Amino acid sequence: MGRKLIGLTVGFLLMIVLAFYLVSPEYDAIVRWLAPYLGPWLRFAFMFLILIFADSFAFPSILIIWVVTGIIAGLLTRSHWGGIPVAIGIFLLTFLMLVVGFAGMLIPLAMGGLNIDFTAFLAAIPSDVSILDILSAPVIGPIINMLLGGLGDLFGGGGGGSMGLEAILGSIQGIIVYIIIQAVKNFVTLLICTMIGGGIGRLIKKP
Repeated sequence: MGRKLIGLTVGFLLMIVLAFYLVSPEYDAIVRWLAPYLGPWLRFAFMFLILIFADSFAFPSILIIWVVTGIIAGLLTRSHWGGIPVAIGIFLLTFLMLVVGFAGMLIPLAMGGLNIDFTAFLAAIPSDVSILDILSAPVIGPIINMLLGGLGDLFGGGGGGSMGLEAILGSIQGIIVYIIIQAVKNFVTLLICTMIGGGIGRLIKKP
């Protein structure tokens, strides 16, 4: 139990440090643009959102974070099967941090009535942020692309009746399937690496 707790604690803290240095700077301009409207919790929420739901095969920095976290946590756990609850714990804590981040961001917004001047919002886009940056950002980019595709189908099909509803529902379904697939992929990556690290740690510990 002691080694599992150490692996869980060190792995989770290591993941946060890696995410701060590998994820945050890459999308700093977007965060700087949105933070005045969405609050200081935005960076925190955005970081964990990307960690859980980004396509790690498309964004190598995300893959590196989960692989390194899993290997180190496994090495400290020193057990194949002991790595399973450690990986589950790390991923659940990451999801909990995401919930905390969004709660810290959305509750004050909701209490303030969500009064956002969209004209000023769009005018405040930093010069170093382009539409391409937004559309290529992890999680947010694919969701926007799927929504735009659904709107294209909606207006392309005449925008009325059951066809319009089908286009909207299709976009929503595609977004849900996408984020579930990416979350499962990231968790499986973490799980496999933690078990591998556990096996390596067990071999190293043998006399």
